[in-house]
Amino acid sequence: MWYIMCADRDRKEMTLMEGQWNMATVIAVIAIVVILFLAIRYIVREKRKGVHCIGCPMAGSCTEAYKQMEQEMRACIKRDMAEQSTEQ
Repeated sequence: MWYIMCADRDRKEMTLMEGQWNMATVIAVIAIVVILFLAIRYIVREKRKGVHCIGCPMAGSCTEAYKQMEQEMRACIKRDMAEQSTEQ
């Protein structure tokens, strides 16, 4: 239950379901909704670009560097396994 002070200073019980919001509440709710919308839109756009670390200053280059590092590690593992099999 929410209590709102009326002009005649009497306390009247109001609920949010009755649709009686004060202007500050309406502005706050609209601001929060806009901020959430913009944040979600930013995340979706970055994910479509293929960025893994959203918000990181090197987000675009980290993805490429990670792929390159993974390829180098696989090549190194294959080379080590080939050396081990030739030694035996």
